[in-house]
Amino acid sequence: MGRELSPRELEVAGFVAEGCSNRDIAERLGIAQRTAEAHVEQTLNKLGFHTRSQIAAWFVQRRPGPETRSTTAASAWRSVVTGQVATRPRLYIPSRFARRAGVLASLALVGALSILPPLRGESVPTLEAIVGIGSEGYSGDGGPAAAAQIGEPTSIVFDESGALIFADSYREYPQSRGMNRTRIRRVDFSSGRIRTVAGDGPLRFFESDAAYAIGFESEGHIALGPGNELYVSVPQGNKRENQNWVGRIDRAGGFSLLIGGAPVDRVPWTRRALYVPSGLAVDPDGALYVLDSRNYEVVRLTSDGAIVVVAGTGGAGADGDGGPATKASLSDALELALAPDGSLHIADTNNHRVRAIDNGGIIRTIAGDGVQGFRGDGGPAANARLSLPSDIAFGRDGTLYIADTGNARVRAVSPSGIITTVAGPAGLVRPTALALDANGGLVIGDAGSHRIYRLKR
Repeated sequence: MGRELSPRELEVAGFVAEGCSNRDIAERLGIAQRTAEAHVEQTLNKLGFHTRSQIAAWFVQRRPGPETRSTTAASAWRSVVTGQVATRPRLYIPSRFARRAGVLASLALVGALSILPPLRGESVPTLEAIVGIGSEGYSGDGGPAAAAQIGEPTSIVFDESGALIFADSYREYPQSRGMNRTRIRRVDFSSGRIRTVAGDGPLRFFESDAAYAIGFESEGHIALGPGNELYVSVPQGNKRENQNWVGRIDRAGGFSLLIGGAPVDRVPWTRRALYVPSGLAVDPDGALYVLDSRNYEVVRLTSDGAIVVVAGTGGAGADGDGGPATKASLSDALELALAPDGSLHIADTNNHRVRAIDNGGIIRTIAGDGVQGFRGDGGPAANARLSLPSDIAFGRDGTLYIADTGNARVRAVSPSGIITTVAGPAGLVRPTALALDANGGLVIGDAGSHRIYRLKR
């Protein structure tokens, strides 16, 4: 109890104290409901509480007096001190000029900041920060990745050269639509430098054929194809015409729309509307799997343009195990991954499970018993408890890694089905993205600490 809350978690605590539901919090902050739920869960974990009423009582007991209190819970708690550790100030970068200034400041301070523990005041010898200084923002392009500011990494891939590419979801506080976006950033380990390769333009996909000049809404996801092309999903919590689509970025940086979006003059209708597309996966033949999250389905887009539903009924739920995946229901699932044997795995986030579709189209749960919580290490993964799993990745030996986000852990399921914790909770806040490098090393994107870590063996 008494661990440091981030500014966003303090906002969430204030809204909980006002009696807001997770849906209310999501609407006020302009985020997905599952993201709001993750923030509430993480706040409970940090404070050592079990109920929302405990958060409310804690907030009311500690809020400033009337003479200093702002009219909103969010602004009232910008300077709260929790436990023995003061909240680390966040840097706001509202313009390109200010971002350049932030780069210089980061470079000057990187030596000192790089040895600080990641937000919780704990020494974590097994985690090496390779991207991010630990404060949320967007800065550092052209300089060392360890001196850059990042937002919330939603997905990570490694390209054929071994460079790390990640989707960097950033929201400015207070809310500003012009700054709320996903940028795709690349870290070249030969130089250690970071740069933005796509997503830095206006938030309108149909105004350019160049990926760099296109804007992507926040909470976008990426995947890498067999030809080293990138795929990007762009969600939106409402059915606005120019969002909720998936596109491809070729090796030269050119962009093309694949599915979703709007029937505007310059882009023909792509035969299926998407609603909050999130996770992506690409098979060796180039077929693209799209997790159409709020339509509660997974669709497959083949190289010849055919679109087939491979999982989900179109309604939220948790049933269907043991039968055809197209007869099973999902609940705000967030990510996809293909196993070495070709089976498709789903991080079924709000069902607190990981589910697999075999090559015959049958779905089953392989991790999580469907009850939110933490238990089961050392035993069968299907009997364990997870909390809001948000990403999954496979090692070369078939080990499945799970970003057990609400538990601030990364867990591994062996090929024999036994689950263990391999990272966290010490050192992690809200792990949201996983990838394996060419040497089989695990890389963890932590949205809560605004860093990307390498797990040291």
